Amino acid sequence: MVERARLESECVLNRAPRVRIPLSPPTSLVSHKKWYILRRLDNNHHAIVQALSRRLLYLRVKPYYMFQCDPSQGSNHLRTSVSESMQIQKILWGTLSGLAMPNLCLDIPGGGGKVGLVPNYEVSSDNSQYKASKQYCGFDGIQGEYIDPSPEQHITPSDVDQYMDEWKELNN
Repeated sequence: MVERARLESECVLNRAPRVRIPLSPPTSLVSHKKWYILRRLDNNHHAIVQALSRRLLYLRVKPYYMFQCDPSQGSNHLRTSVSESMQIQKILWGTLSGLAMPNLCLDIPGGGGKVGLVPNYEVSSDNSQYKASKQYCGFDGIQGEYIDPSPEQHITPSDVDQYMDEWKELNN
């Protein structure tokens, strides 16, 4: 039964781009149609999330979101911790292409909206009067220093005024 459903879904998804149906669903880490929600004992492992993401991309569906399971009463036995989800994302960043990498998000309880979560690769920072630099350690353990240009070197693009009306309209 599961195999038949998978084959039918694959057939429909393969036809969709030909009839100009855009395929960029949110993904929650639970294989839930086009979503996955990280759930304990289901898909809370980087190898499973990688496989789900690659299979969706193979079917021309961009895995867009991985949702953190909402903390609702009676769901603790299904939920993964935020730190576990962040660790999965950190591991995947070194192994998946950008197209296959979904964004880890959670809805802030109480109506605060959706926020993106990203691993912190910053090791240290030095904001002296002479330079602003930060040390980063990548997914592969390689460390490097990133030095920001001085604020005096910042130049606003000359054509920015052309875009400000649109910016104001969309952000009011």
